[in-house]
Amino acid sequence: MTITSGKVPLVAAERRLYCCTGRCETSAKPHLNLRPAGNACLEEEYRSPWNSSNVPQQVFHSVKMWNAVNKFHVPYKRRRQKFFKSRDELQREVEERVALRTVRAGDGPFSGDDWDAFLPKKDLRELLGPMKRCAVVMSSGSMRDSSLGSQIDEHDAVIRFNAAPTKGFSADVGNKTTLRLINSQLMTVEAKFLSNPLYHTGVLIVWDPAPYSRDLYAVSVAVQFLNCCAFQEPFGELGVHTFSIFCGQSPDGSAVADLSFVLFSQWYKKPDFNFFPRYKEYRKAHPEQPFYILSPSVQWDLWDVIQENSETDIQPNPPSSGMLGITVMMSLCEEITIYEFLPSRRRSDLCYYFKGHINKQCTIGHYHPLTFEKMLIKRLNRGHNCDIHDFGKVSLCGYSRPTSAAHESAPHQSPEGSSYPKQQ
Repeated sequence: MTITSGKVPLVAAERRLYCCTGRCETSAKPHLNLRPAGNACLEEEYRSPWNSSNVPQQVFHSVKMWNAVNKFHVPYKRRRQKFFKSRDELQREVEERVALRTVRAGDGPFSGDDWDAFLPKKDLRELLGPMKRCAVVMSSGSMRDSSLGSQIDEHDAVIRFNAAPTKGFSADVGNKTTLRLINSQLMTVEAKFLSNPLYHTGVLIVWDPAPYSRDLYAVSVAVQFLNCCAFQEPFGELGVHTFSIFCGQSPDGSAVADLSFVLFSQWYKKPDFNFFPRYKEYRKAHPEQPFYILSPSVQWDLWDVIQENSETDIQPNPPSSGMLGITVMMSLCEEITIYEFLPSRRRSDLCYYFKGHINKQCTIGHYHPLTFEKMLIKRLNRGHNCDIHDFGKVSLCGYSRPTSAAHESAPHQSPEGSSYPKQQ
């Protein structure tokens, strides 16, 4: 390959330099340096692992403030890994500890005819089938003028977030939408949620901030371990309704299948945003539209991994929609390309590519532990650092593979005749 004038042909810059399944499709060598020595993409910010010295002071102030509030009752004493894990070790940890779960009919209070008619019968893997190459498209302002649209649409599946549109921005963000992850707040405040065509495309997944569950689980297990005959006390300030355990059985003698009922009951009675009525209203109006509720366990399983692999305390709040979306696609796909989660040379304080709102906290995080999420993703990246600088691209391996033992059986195609969600 001949490189002249210090420039790299676009095809070389976009070459896929990683292999997730052992069947590489290119002979390019990992971390091939195609840039001149003085290029910004080789500077310290992109070359070195992130650590606490990279955390802005504003983020430390946010952590301190939210720890004082501790809305979700996260334990103050937190675990941290005693050694720095390699990329592959960290990949295995995420795979083993963060499983993709959605609320199914019969889960705790989501039972009876009231919910059976609304919650999807198939899980996401059944509905979508196996997917090889997937794109995660962030809504950040740095997507503007990226000209990445055609590259994004080449993927087998694309996930977008909240109200991020494609119309009018397709040159930068593409047209394809396979999944859309939305925050419950959008459902409750967006007057046109039921009628906006934006929410009639692809598979919808809603998530709602829920209380941290590990305290509940630990107390329940301890009670059973000590063979306590009955436990009928409220769970302190967490406000969980009385839940009895009689040597592993409920008061009526029936077996307690799992203790997630406690978590579900607490969250179900008092969600962060009461989206349940709007969810049912939407399902009545659009019964053919696939619409899932992300299990609250996912956000805190993921939060635990982020906290334990961070050098300092992080915000005791759920991860961002973007980070949750990355986790969803890691569970469904073999290879994932993330666009503008780690900002490129187009980095700005513009929050969204489709709005004019400017705030630095959209990049570094205030409520969500966004800075620490980015540190984790940087450590998982299998692409070249120059891809981050030039294109805002991070390359990850998913764990939707036949050899995966930590999750459900390998995904399979939907039965013949079943309808896939349309892609815009």
